[in-house]
Amino acid sequence: MMSEVRETPGASNVVRIEERRNAARAARKPAAPAADRNGVSERARELAGALEAVRAAPETRAVKVAVLKAAIANGSYRPDPRAIAREILERGL
Repeated sequence: MMSEVRETPGASNVVRIEERRNAARAARKPAAPAADRNGVSERARELAGALEAVRAAPETRAVKVAVLKAAIANGSYRPDPRAIAREILERGL
């Protein structure tokens, strides 16, 4: 499943585009003070965490979808209309 995610067109391009943008910005600016460098490191950690979450999410989503499909197929899926309505109202959808 994860190999399918990695082969998804454009998925790996997001990181490359961000790296190119950062390199272009760095080329235009003089060397940053140490405080700014720490901010960049923090941003890099945030991006790495986000990338990891993206890589992990499709696998989890695929498992949930498979479980729901099986429940629908065997007739055991029983959605709670009140819970659905409550979620819609709480999220403001």
